[in-house]
Amino acid sequence: MGLGAFQRLGVKVSQETRPPLYFTSLRWRNSRFELWESHLKRLEKSFLELGLASTEVQDVLERIVAWKHSFWNEKDVAVRIECRLTEDLSGDFRFHTRALDLKALPERVKLSFMPVDKAPYPGGELKVWAYDKIFQDLEKLQAQGFHDVVYLKKNGELLDASTSNICLIQDSVLYASVPGPGVLKGLYLERFLQVAQDLGYTVERRNLYQADVESADSLLLTNCLKGVRLAEGIEKSYDDSLLWKARIDEIERLMHE
Repeated sequence: MGLGAFQRLGVKVSQETRPPLYFTSLRWRNSRFELWESHLKRLEKSFLELGLASTEVQDVLERIVAWKHSFWNEKDVAVRIECRLTEDLSGDFRFHTRALDLKALPERVKLSFMPVDKAPYPGGELKVWAYDKIFQDLEKLQAQGFHDVVYLKKNGELLDASTSNICLIQDSVLYASVPGPGVLKGLYLERFLQVAQDLGYTVERRNLYQADVESADSLLLTNCLKGVRLAEGIEKSYDDSLLWKARIDEIERLMHE
């Protein structure tokens, strides 16, 4: 794979920056990886788009499938698969996994909203991130008491949070942004919205803006490791918040049956 694949996608790379990263995060629970087939399909699609030969892609996927069998005795663990350029920017991928700590996740997420000149990653169905800026932003904001950051364009249009999709609820309608630059087609959000629709909830895709947050009943963050979490301070009333928490729990239960 050549470095040009990243440059073509508008991801800035140099010797001074952290190499671009492809990663996917999975949750092992109840003796299986959640959304396993969806993760494999996106891995394959992204690797091919980045320029890996089909034989290389099959090799990586076979290693992932073989690695999966080492988790049979685990109860509940979060794992990240990472593939990154080598430090000398030769264009070869590294592949490794590591367990992630899920402890002490806040029940409600305190958000900061940050305007950016350009989306920090391509988005859509291709999950490739240049993480330098995101890590720096999170470090500064967490020191100020925030848990996460939501990026937005200069015109107020919402992009994703650092590692989560966002979804707004207003008048019992679920609103999600259209996938594109800065908005990943997240596997967990897609499944969440599909199950919600199956249960009779109205789901609408459109560009969302900061003004929509101000009028929303709730803001949700969705992530394959952390599930669905409510943003702090967005809900209109405590009773509505409790009602939607119960509905979200029901949707998530059905997602994993």
